[in-house]
Amino acid sequence: MTERGGRILVLGTGRIGKAMAHLLGRRQPVVSWEGLPPDGSAPEPLEPLVHQAEFVFFCMPVVAHSDIAPRVAAALPDGAVCVTIAKGLDESGRTAAGILHQALGEGKALAAIYGPMIAEDLQADRLGFADLACPQRETFQQVRELFRGSALKLVHTTDLTGASWAVVLKNVYVPLIGAADELQLGDNVRGALTIDAFRELAAIVEALGGAPTSPYGLAGLGDFVGSATSADSHHRQLGRRLARGETRGLEGEGPHTLAMIDRHRLFDTEPYPLLNLARRMFADPPATADELRGYLEGWGE
Repeated sequence: MTERGGRILVLGTGRIGKAMAHLLGRRQPVVSWEGLPPDGSAPEPLEPLVHQAEFVFFCMPVVAHSDIAPRVAAALPDGAVCVTIAKGLDESGRTAAGILHQALGEGKALAAIYGPMIAEDLQADRLGFADLACPQRETFQQVRELFRGSALKLVHTTDLTGASWAVVLKNVYVPLIGAADELQLGDNVRGALTIDAFRELAAIVEALGGAPTSPYGLAGLGDFVGSATSADSHHRQLGRRLARGETRGLEGEGPHTLAMIDRHRLFDTEPYPLLNLARRMFADPPATADELRGYLEGWGE
């Protein structure tokens, strides 16, 4: 084993990558790798590190998975487990789990960790909670053991597809809560929008091959509540900015997901009025207040 080899390899040294390395490193050595070192230097060769790893954690944006996953797959030892925490869709409209499954092929252990687990909280050893989505119970037990005694609490779901789409789509709906808060529409509106959002989420997830109950787990509802109520939530702040009619700098996983749904026609959006409301808000931010009030005035009719 080389000096830099390790049982656990964390890909990405951003906030969540550092948080994962912090949690995992309490009981075992962890090696971190960064594809874009902040000092501008060339990245360390990846394949030798992958070749020695038993667990590879993808803690990088989903768009980076497309380039990195084939390199990992080519060097991955037999029996190693790949775990992603990335949310969102790549430019082909694939989830992080979808990218990894395509790169790894059948027979490789793959899991995703999604839920309310803000990086800053984990780094400070405050509790986080997540679904660990993977088909095999053995894989769940292996990954959960890595986090034993840490601040991150994991529960098992076998619905990798459902959890992946729930965590992607919730960022389409969180800005609606932020907009309602900015417009001071009241707590009752927040409750009604949440119920509408999860009715749509359940139907969309089922249409995409997941279980309709998956959006009500930590990957969906749990993460949604955390994002919709946190003052620091990027997507909640996006909604506030939409309600103020701002038009610049409205980037995020939510609007990108909407763009990918439209570009690749991932599913029929006609039956989902709240998703279409979010689309109209991002297309024409100054109309957000009127659009949202119009939706609520016609609610239940």
